[in-house]
Parts: sequence; structure tokens; C-alpha cells
Amino acid sequence: MRIRLRRRHRGGDAGRRIGGRIERVALVGTLVTTALSCAACGCQVQDIQPSTVPRGRVGQPYAVTFSCSEASASWSLTDGELPPGLTLSAGGSLGGTPTAVGTYGIRVGASASCWMDGAQVLARDYTVSIDP
Repeated sequence: MRIRLRRRHRGGDAGRRIGGRIERVALVGTLVTTALSCAACGCQVQDIQPSTVPRGRVGQPYAVTFSCSEASASWSLTDGELPPGLTLSAGGSLGGTPTAVGTYGIRVGASASCWMDGAQVLARDYTVSIDP
């Protein structure tokens, strides 16, 4: 099991860091979800949903929308490769028409900016299975 949390400081106070803290950790099977909270203003990025993604079929439209507590989060693929034919938008929509059978391990990240503490990134691992 691996947790990958990244924080980048973008403040304008000449390098002085304002630390964030981990609010809570919840174990769900072998997956860990973590809530990040800015110590300066209390904004949070937490609980990426859904907890799993549905199976897909080659040649059939596929669509999943990711969400978290921060409505303005920007979404990205932080690890792995999407099945051919699928794309992930910055708005959190994974969709398209799969063109190849397989099982794909991906990590989806939600990034939100805090005006006092820079960017907060929370990621969750998924397995996307595409059937014939």
C-alpha cells in the first residue's frame, strides 16, 4: 500500500512555509483515502469518489465522473496509462470509446489551490477493466 501526497508552496512570502496537516485517514480495503487541510485557512481536498470504476467494453461508450470535496479541483492522471480510446478531462470526466481489451492501473489526482498554502494534491488508485 502506498500513499502519495504532494504539496507545492506558491505563496508570496519569500519562502516561508505555512504547513498543512493531515485531517484523517480512512482505510477502505487496500485503498487509503486522505483528507488534506490547510492550516492557514482550513480549506480541504478530501475523499475522491467514486471508490471504484465500472468495467467497460471495447466499442461501447464509457463514462465516469470523479468528484471530491473541492468543487474547483483540477483533475489529472498522475500515474499509469488510460485504456486506448479513453481520456481524462481537467474537469474530472473519464470517457470515450475503449479500443483495446485489458486491465489498466491508473492513479487519478485532484489538485486544488489554496490562496494561503499553495496547491494541495490528493490521488486515488483505480483499476479500469475493458472486456471484449
